[in-house]
Amino acid sequence: MRKLNPPQEALLPIREVAKITGINPITLRAWERRYSLIEPVRTESGHRLYTYENIKTLKEVIRLTQQGVPISQIKSLLDQPKAPAIEPQTEASLENLLIESLEKADIQTVNQLLDNIIADYVMGFWQPLFSRTTLSLTENTTASQLWYSLMVPRLQSRLHLSYRQLPTDLHPIWVQCSENTHILLGILAALNLVSQGYMPLLQPNSAIQFEQLVPSLQTLHCHGVAWVHATPSPALDDWRAWTQEHPSFELFLFLNQPDMNAFGQMQVQLFDLTTFESASLPF
Repeated sequence: MRKLNPPQEALLPIREVAKITGINPITLRAWERRYSLIEPVRTESGHRLYTYENIKTLKEVIRLTQQGVPISQIKSLLDQPKAPAIEPQTEASLENLLIESLEKADIQTVNQLLDNIIADYVMGFWQPLFSRTTLSLTENTTASQLWYSLMVPRLQSRLHLSYRQLPTDLHPIWVQCSENTHILLGILAALNLVSQGYMPLLQPNSAIQFEQLVPSLQTLHCHGVAWVHATPSPALDDWRAWTQEHPSFELFLFLNQPDMNAFGQMQVQLFDLTTFESASLPF
């Protein structure tokens, strides 16, 4: 432990740090003792005092745990050298920098960018940004494989934590990606549904089995279904027939730059995967 030496820094007792960070004193002591995440100052009588640098570290620890990083692994992440700060000013520059860094397989820069974007921007900003990046990458390339490996755990953790925002009166929605649509787009769609107050039940990627869909929805008490499809100009005849036959279920379609004229009188909540802007059809 460090000893307190003059001149004194601005120091806070453990009870104040607990109020600021939301971490109870028992946990603060455990993180110090077991994982060496922080090193508070000790007074002559042995009381812990925390610097603002300690508090900054604790806030970073909280952010990492919220992203699903085990507490036992955080020390090694904190000890890694930090890359220079990257602060693009526009959404387009962030998108370009992400793709450029992915194509170079620059894991450190991509990690830093993702952490900064998720921490500094609201979901309405980064959701279409991440979706467009996913759509722009060619499957089975190094860039796409790196993107998926870094993004899926982050968004799955975010989705799990977002369930806490839901009311106790749940409104489940069946969420399914088409066969050639990456699950990452399904998670982004699920996050969008949570923001609307729905409980997304994300299914494995596969073709929709329409004859089995209604029994599945009824068993899980689903209010509707969300279909996520990345390829432009999807076939809609089956969905058009399904909505006419089962008007009591809500239908959400998350599509890549959909043609509004293709839907006719379909009853659907439509979302553009490139912007996540929505439209209720028919108008």
